[in-house]
Amino acid sequence: MWIDKDTGEKVKYVIKVNGQVYCIEPTSPSVTTEPPKTETPDEYKPENTNFELGTYTVPGNGKTITVAIFRGAGKAETWVSSEVPFGLVKMINEKGEETMHLEDFGLSGAHRDITAEERDNCTPLPSPV
Repeated sequence: MWIDKDTGEKVKYVIKVNGQVYCIEPTSPSVTTEPPKTETPDEYKPENTNFELGTYTVPGNGKTITVAIFRGAGKAETWVSSEVPFGLVKMINEKGEETMHLEDFGLSGAHRDITAEERDNCTPLPSPV
């Protein structure tokens, strides 16, 4: 996410995939900036969610973190943690197959991998209809 240093306003969401830079404007209809003006559905209220606390050892650095494991349809699971950037740790699909996991993370020493020129010349992602 690119943010204007002077105003703190979001400028553009940018991602690099296989060397190609894609972007979406924060004002795009597919990006929600305001919270919904409705109540949380009952199935998503904390007292009704199907989760348990556990631990996950990060393969890349050996750190053990606390995770919340949310169970979905079939064998689906989503593992999240407030101890890692962006929160997502592991996902398992309905068939029980791991579809992604956090390999490593750090909380300092980050560097920008997308240049200002790449950001300015990015390929816009289409908005959903």
